[in-house]
Amino acid sequence: MRSAESSRAIRGPDRPGSALFHRYDEGSAVTAGDERSGLIDSRRVWSRIDWAALAAVTAGAAILRLVGLARPIGFVFDEIFYAQNGCLYTLGPTACGIDQLASSRHPPLANWLIGLGIQLFGYHEFGWRVTAALAGTLTVALLYILVRRLLADRAPTAATVGAFAAAALLAVDFLHLVQSRVGMLDVFVTLFVVLAILFAVLDGERGREVAVASEQKWVMRVSLGRPWLLATGLALGAATASKWSGAYAGSAVVVIVLGYDLAAEGGVAGPRFIGRLWSAFREELPRGLILLGALPIAVYLASYIGHLPGPWLAWPWEPGSFWRGIWDHQISMLRFHVSTTRDHPYESPPWSWLLLKRPVAYYFRIDGGSYREIMSRWPSPGSGAAPARRLRSW
Repeated sequence: MRSAESSRAIRGPDRPGSALFHRYDEGSAVTAGDERSGLIDSRRVWSRIDWAALAAVTAGAAILRLVGLARPIGFVFDEIFYAQNGCLYTLGPTACGIDQLASSRHPPLANWLIGLGIQLFGYHEFGWRVTAALAGTLTVALLYILVRRLLADRAPTAATVGAFAAAALLAVDFLHLVQSRVGMLDVFVTLFVVLAILFAVLDGERGREVAVASEQKWVMRVSLGRPWLLATGLALGAATASKWSGAYAGSAVVVIVLGYDLAAEGGVAGPRFIGRLWSAFREELPRGLILLGALPIAVYLASYIGHLPGPWLAWPWEPGSFWRGIWDHQISMLRFHVSTTRDHPYESPPWSWLLLKRPVAYYFRIDGGSYREIMSRWPSPGSGAAPARRLRSW
């Protein structure tokens, strides 16, 4: 395990560890020696321009997602399942006209979040879409913060431009925009996955250092010295409790955690890479099993509270118990996903999604007259990231 001195040497001696934003006090004097010694980190300056850029891209995303949200009228695509589920969760069977879930193919959290909008605004189009729109808008803002931190080794202006470009591309991305304007589950999964990645990056940059400085605080004791890793586990649990596909983000989090450990010990180059990787894995394993294993499972199970009948204080295998209900739901979901075949006439392979070779028809209606298709020759706005990443590596 690394010592406190080595951790400070790697990450800088006096950086505050819990702040998302770090702004340089313009009234203080900074010498070249201070900058070289790590007393400040000029690469991480969060300026007024960043606040303005974040506000602008978030406002733009909100306008695109909230204006005219009540149209189209009626259920769009799979809203017929999830809007009814959300209504049943929050308003009950009498108000919703159903006495059982319209679909039980996914965990309950995202359905409940859709239902929260219904509870606040009513069982209509705006009500069952508003929380998805807010989740999509928040994801754009979080992506700005994430990219701004990942570009910390660049000049502040370049980091700001890069973060704004990434967030703006997500704000106008066809698929994310449409998913943010319908009452479906996927945009919530994306929100929690971006949160998990952001928290993992914060843990890698500052989590260990905070533990050294504040190891006596109760937060540090509860989080085993890694508050941002605890937050990562919470976000992973929420992503999985929205849809099982959210669990895949756990592999990315593991790579990030181990990557920061390797970077702190000298990077991935050198003849002892495998040994250092194994050492990092062993160091992180006990804490990871709790914060990235048990904690997400606890969040996942907690998402069923209030949605399943039966007593808690009962044997898990006892019919009618709360725990048996959770188990039966997992088996039901597993059987559905395993039995799903790939013979749908409108299916598209994942590799083609960046090119939008087969766009999804979310809604179509014609009452006489004629219609015209407007087709774009340009793929998804974010698709340029793939060749750009390869070019940068080359």
